[in-house]
Amino acid sequence: MPAPPAPSTMDRAMLFSRLPAICVTALFLSLPIMTTQAADKPPKLAKTELGATRNVHSFGKTMLCGQPTAAEFAEAKKRGIKTVITLREKSEIDWDEAAALEQLGLNFYQLGFRAPDSLTPAIIEKTVTIMGDPKRTPVMLHCASANRVGALWLAHRVLNDKIDIETARKEAKTVGLRTPAYEERVLSYIKQKQAAK
Repeated sequence: MPAPPAPSTMDRAMLFSRLPAICVTALFLSLPIMTTQAADKPPKLAKTELGATRNVHSFGKTMLCGQPTAAEFAEAKKRGIKTVITLREKSEIDWDEAAALEQLGLNFYQLGFRAPDSLTPAIIEKTVTIMGDPKRTPVMLHCASANRVGALWLAHRVLNDKIDIETARKEAKTVGLRTPAYEERVLSYIKQKQAAK
């Protein structure tokens, strides 16, 4: 059987002239696969910065922190925040946070509590509902130091994101949870919700 003829110089030139087009086509065909893989990667809790705001963490575009200033809220909006939930009572700050956020065009919810017994099921329910609503996310959840934020983060992660309680408790403490009575009230609420299903 005779050997196939060797490619001519012209055949080689045509192949090499088409090589860039072949590579570009292969790259474009692989982009949806790479994008899907990146989109499927779950966010992780990470320490971050927001001006002088204390104890700032991010989880994807969600922000968890102490009290920001008006300028820091503006920066948070640039980072994609749509909704701000404060867990501080009105008497805790000496400026009009609601007016500042309205001026920025951000949704605002004041769900304040201080003493552990003022952390009611209604506050937990409202926070979990807002944080689970795609129309209102990404959310910034803040208090003064992120202690109260950690408690509500625990509820959100278990009830909305369906992670196990121990992992959620570790995250809550990383975020800033330090008050055992807040944790107890949230865990009691979670147990009631899970028992009702």
